[in-house]
Amino acid sequence: MSIATLTVLEFVWIVVMAGWVLLQKRPPVATLAWIFGLALLPGVGALIYYWWGPLRFDRRKRRLRRARDAMHASRARSALFDRERGNTEPLIRVATRLGGLPPMTATSVRLFSKGDDFFAAAEAAIAGAQHHIHAEYYILRDDALGTRIVELLIEKARRGVEVRLLADTVGSRVSRGLEQRMVEAGVKFEWFNPTAIARLRRRIVNFRTHRKILVVDGAVGFCGSTNICSDHCAAHAGEAARRDTDAELRGEIVQGLQNTFFENWLFASEEKLGDDGLDRYFPAAPPTGTQLMHFVPSGPDNEHRAIYAFLLAAIGLARKRVWLVAPYFVPDEALTTALTVAAARGVEVHVIVPAKSDWRVVDAAGASTHDQLIAAGVRIYLFGPPLLHAKTAIVDDNLAIVGSANIDDRSMKLNFEAAAVFYGGPAVEELAALFDEFRAKATLKLNYESDAPLGRRLFVACARLFSPQL
Repeated sequence: MSIATLTVLEFVWIVVMAGWVLLQKRPPVATLAWIFGLALLPGVGALIYYWWGPLRFDRRKRRLRRARDAMHASRARSALFDRERGNTEPLIRVATRLGGLPPMTATSVRLFSKGDDFFAAAEAAIAGAQHHIHAEYYILRDDALGTRIVELLIEKARRGVEVRLLADTVGSRVSRGLEQRMVEAGVKFEWFNPTAIARLRRRIVNFRTHRKILVVDGAVGFCGSTNICSDHCAAHAGEAARRDTDAELRGEIVQGLQNTFFENWLFASEEKLGDDGLDRYFPAAPPTGTQLMHFVPSGPDNEHRAIYAFLLAAIGLARKRVWLVAPYFVPDEALTTALTVAAARGVEVHVIVPAKSDWRVVDAAGASTHDQLIAAGVRIYLFGPPLLHAKTAIVDDNLAIVGSANIDDRSMKLNFEAAAVFYGGPAVEELAALFDEFRAKATLKLNYESDAPLGRRLFVACARLFSPQL
């Protein structure tokens, strides 16, 4: 075959492949990268793109949407609240339209800032379960704390309680022996989105569930940032135990947690639950309370990116303050701009991040945004050790968020996350007081990264290049 013929075939290949990729309407940088890759790897590149690239991701998203469609269209729905609540009214609409769940109420809210207190409450709820226990966690480890929780689930399953446990393949580690014991006891255990490469336990793998959800009997639910492992418990980790923020919720808001759990469960397990099968997990008339809330799920299957959009909207509407706690703080251009503009408007923008997290590259990538933020008037506080692992936000005096999402592209755009939003009430005041506590123990960052030694500046600049994947 002549060189001219090969050149023509290569040209046709590039044109066809470029059109194929362009029609997927992916981000410009990713689109260009795949076009160049397909051009350099004729034939083989197409196979990689279809079986291991974005199209594989799309197939999984379609499967998840089918799982979501299996839920009642009216599931976990309550009447919209039309009462005027200042700048929270448009945020209620944003969360409802983009997150898919309406505002609900809680009859009681308990907040935890220490793992030992959280685990004590969670284990008490599990021990008292009569009908079912549903749990979805990014990290479930078979260490001392994780094994203790699993043993309690095994005991409840043996007593006839329905137990469903969903763990992420990348974040979790469960021995085959312990997994077998769960199955033998009747625990319905599933790995979320298992893949061969996921066993390498690398952070680069996408389509992960980063949520931390526990629902007991449809009456009490837990959510926040604490994983099921000893790192979060002072009884095991001592003074190095991570500091988190979690919420115990009761009332109709628990239906939001239940609905969110079932979406990922039906995707991972493909368990067949018809309308009648689902009804028994959702009380027909859940108790209503005085704490107005939203439970906002977010994931890569939904182009709205509900938590990301909600946070942008909340920052844009802030009048007095925006207080953020984020263990992994790598805001993209939109969030960075929103924070700098809020500070320029006179809003008090304070951010607490770890002095040193367990991901040095992430710390450096986040630091690449610090100079711009500090110059705009944003105050950045460095906390720890121990690692501050909480993910919270307080906006003005009438809005607070407790959830699983970090402020980085991975949480906002690539992972399945969940957040509990509080509209006014004691919960906002309590979370603000907790922020004050963390801030009092932190150090205000005064030095600019541009004044750091050359080695530090180069490392920060290189880390910034990987921000979309961190």
